[in-house]
Amino acid sequence: MLTDKQRKFINEYLKDLNATQAAIRAGYSEKTAYSIGVENLRKPEIQEEIKKRQQELSDQAEVTQSMLIQELLKIVKFDIGDYVNYKTVKAINGYDGNGQPITGYQQVIDLKDSEIVDTSLIQEIKNSRGTISIKAYDKIKAIEMLGKHLGLFEGPEIQKLIDQLQKDMEELKQSIGDDKK
Repeated sequence: MLTDKQRKFINEYLKDLNATQAAIRAGYSEKTAYSIGVENLRKPEIQEEIKKRQQELSDQAEVTQSMLIQELLKIVKFDIGDYVNYKTVKAINGYDGNGQPITGYQQVIDLKDSEIVDTSLIQEIKNSRGTISIKAYDKIKAIEMLGKHLGLFEGPEIQKLIDQLQKDMEELKQSIGDDKK
């Protein structure tokens, strides 16, 4: 049987899944909130109630685990080539003194029509002074969430790989930022 304080803890926990903050909001002492939160989450009756309530929320929202996995898979499989065509073409850059064409090469990028691509994978598109920028959702985060859900990232070796990949991504972002300066 759950106490009123435990029920309040569950209500608060379901807001943000933060056990420490849920304990504080439920009226537990800030000094002991972390340990109370952990302790509460270990209690079978609280775990059962949380699972029951999460299932109710999922049913109300008509969202299934399978649907969420499919959305994550779409992000993981995102390929910019599905959204743009890019090529190098020979072009006339002008004419010489004899009227002969001066040829060179230009980079051409064409966006595919929104009617034929999955726009739900695009977080943002900017067009600033003729420079188009496409921002997709975070593929690394989607891989991490999907891998955790499927239990693929268990063990210390996998965590080392994830940490290295995140470090490499940050270094790449910094080097790209440095190149723009």
